[in-house]
This record gives sequence, C-alpha cells and structure tokens, in this order.
Amino acid sequence: MSKETKKQEMKGSIEKGAGKVKQAVGGAIGNTKMEAEGKAKAAKGEARKETAEAVGKAGGKVQEAAGKAQKAVGDAVGSKAMQKKGKANELKGKANQL
Repeated sequence: MSKETKKQEMKGSIEKGAGKVKQAVGGAIGNTKMEAEGKAKAAKGEARKETAEAVGKAGGKVQEAAGKAQKAVGDAVGSKAMQKKGKANELKGKANQL
C-alpha cells in the first residue's frame, strides 16, 4: 500500500472518530443538528477509509500480476535473478491485498 493510500486510510479513521464524538456529544446535550452533523462526518470518514483500502488492494493486485509476469519472463529466458525478483514482487502484491 502506498504512503498516500495509508495516509487517506488514517484520515478516514480520524474523521470517523471525530464524527462519532460529535454525534455522541450532540445526543448527550440534546442538539439534534450537532448529532446529525456528527453522524454525517462519521459516514464520510468511513467512506474515505474504505475507498483507501480498496485502492490499496487494487494496487496490490496489479503488483502481484506484474510480479507473475516478471517471473514468467525470467523462466523463459533462464534468469534466476529475474525469477526471484518477480516472485518477490508477486508476494509483495499479495501482502498489499490483506
């Protein structure tokens, strides 16, 4: 997962938490507008987080496929170094999908 993707996932988590707090405070003091704003902010944060996770997984799929292709080329030309590098990229891609 890229640094930007991780950053967006973290921002989403923080925004969701802040929204939950605002929602709880609004509920506790009987301010329905504040409660609704908090609920909306929490939903926006969750959406940002889920989007970042999806982008990270998609990037992992691409890296996995590229690694498989690189390994196949290494197999075809008899390059052990290329085979190893391809396998490493494939595994990194799989890890990024978790």
